[in-house]
Amino acid sequence: MELLYYLSAMTFWETVELLIKVCVLGLAVRFVLKVCVLQPLLETWAKRHGLGG
Repeated sequence: MELLYYLSAMTFWETVELLIKVCVLGLAVRFVLKVCVLQPLLETWAKRHGLGG
């Protein structure tokens, strides 16, 4: 019973921690996609249209 009480007490903070991890991971994924995918695409597009340097 004590274990069950401990788990129910921890659930809220574990949920908060999980949400924070998900948000951080989501931001990291977006950043990586932006740097690794969008940046080269924009550079090649700019070169094709004579806008890039």
